[in-house]
Amino acid sequence: MLSRYQLQTARTHYMYLPDAMVSSKHTRNVNQIQSDKLYQDAWNKDKTNITIPSDMPGMLQAPINALQISNKFYQKDWNETKQKGYDFKADAIEIKQAKDSRDISSEQPLCRDAWEREKANVNVPADTPGMLQSKINAVQISDKHCNQA
Repeated sequence: MLSRYQLQTARTHYMYLPDAMVSSKHTRNVNQIQSDKLYQDAWNKDKTNITIPSDMPGMLQAPINALQISNKFYQKDWNETKQKGYDFKADAIEIKQAKDSRDISSEQPLCRDAWEREKANVNVPADTPGMLQSKINAVQISDKHCNQA
């Protein structure tokens, strides 16, 4: 006895559906849509018909931006600034404060001094195999030189 969820194979009817049931009209439309040449031709035709109002914020800001990034105006402003001749004295209070804060915040001299102090005090345990072997070698070499002389 079959359960009610199982199907009897004799009662099921199979229908053959081909995988490629695509009409030629559909494929032609897809090829036209995906064609780069047609897309570019349409864009080239449309881009000449686009108009931007001259009172849009982007259009108003464009000439101002062009002046600001212009090298000619930049150099002119720089030359005017140089001609004003600002005079910075080396002993001004602000400059002294800036130098002092730079020295305080810079830890490079402190680290360098600590490294120089620690470099001379390298502590290696004397009972490591390498140290024992180097002591034995030193004794043997000194004995050889003493016996030769």
